[in-house]
Amino acid sequence: MTRKEKFAQLAKGFQGRHKNVKKLQILAVQRALQYQTRDRRKKKRYHRSLWAQQIGGGTKEHGVSYATFVNHLAEAKIMLNRKILAELAQYEPLTFRAIVEEVRSMMIVRRKQVLETIMDQAREKMARETLEREWNLHRDRCKKLDIEALVMEREQDIIAQTQAYDKGNAFAAAPETVAEKEPPTLRPQTAVVWVTASGWLSPPLCFMEATWDGVHMWIPF
Repeated sequence: MTRKEKFAQLAKGFQGRHKNVKKLQILAVQRALQYQTRDRRKKKRYHRSLWAQQIGGGTKEHGVSYATFVNHLAEAKIMLNRKILAELAQYEPLTFRAIVEEVRSMMIVRRKQVLETIMDQAREKMARETLEREWNLHRDRCKKLDIEALVMEREQDIIAQTQAYDKGNAFAAAPETVAEKEPPTLRPQTAVVWVTASGWLSPPLCFMEATWDGVHMWIPF
């Protein structure tokens, strides 16, 4: 079969001169083949959208949306395609209703599982936050105890140094002079210590109030 005969056979049934005139016949056949390739794919899309509309109309009668119904079909282990479901929705409404009820029961089970998962995650989060809060309180308490112990140790060192200094001056002075002098009075004041955000102590801000030979003084430590 020659090329012209093939075009003539493909152009059989065309209207007007498109089936007789060779030039118009070739152009018409080429255009028809292009539309044929396009419409083979377009036909699948059209039928799929048509089936979706038919299934959606059937599911809305039972209070379920099309998207929810299709998403839970696999979970309900219903292996029916859209073409069969559309035919059931049109010609077998009772069968289609049973399928929708099965999917709805699976939706309820799935929703319970999701809620349980969310509740478990919330419990874990609350437990984690509680542990972190308790740990922070314990850390702050230990830090405060360490600061208080450091301040008390520093106060004891200053008192010991002051007493040693007093004893050395008492041995060096005359007995009557020593008797006339009054012992120094030390009055420890509340220590003020600031802690930075990094946890390190600021420069020394603690003072000890003392009176020596009638002179009032503050001793930093």
